[in-house]
Amino acid sequence: MKLTHRKIETLECATGAKDTLVFDDEQRGLGVRITAGGSKTYLVQFTIGGQKRRIPLGSCDAISLADARKAASAIMGDVAKGRDPAADRKASAREAQRKATHEALTLDALLEQWGALRLADRRERYAAEAVRAIKYAFAKHLKAPAADLDRAAVVRVLDNLTKDGKAAMASRTAAYGRACYH
Repeated sequence: MKLTHRKIETLECATGAKDTLVFDDEQRGLGVRITAGGSKTYLVQFTIGGQKRRIPLGSCDAISLADARKAASAIMGDVAKGRDPAADRKASAREAQRKATHEALTLDALLEQWGALRLADRRERYAAEAVRAIKYAFAKHLKAPAADLDRAAVVRVLDNLTKDGKAAMASRTAAYGRACYH
């Protein structure tokens, strides 16, 4: 059936079905999904490697039929070129999720979680000092994504702590020696 706004308004879900699909005769792949609840959405259906794939375009109330046809035409053009727009879309969503997670998890957030979860059974002063000491040592890295903190950066910080500790110990020892022998 050639879809029109009037025909889309009159479409209903088949009795006893959870949804019904109606495809456009004018634009190959363009369809309307009508649910038992009455919602109507545009989608594009295509076959790649023997598998049917669907990409939702949006609500029939939010997108015009002309825009849905243009979107379906673009997607079907990609399919004709051998691309899989559904897989590309899923990969893009996974990458966006990975990036958001990567950026959200900072060293500061990890230290707060560590303090709350792993140091909960320790004395309060010990737990607070442990978190404070690490935050002090890694102050330059607290707001950066935790995944960006590599082994080399950690080794540099720890080496600097060791050097600072030896220098502080040497100065305290020298001061103690001067006080004892003078």
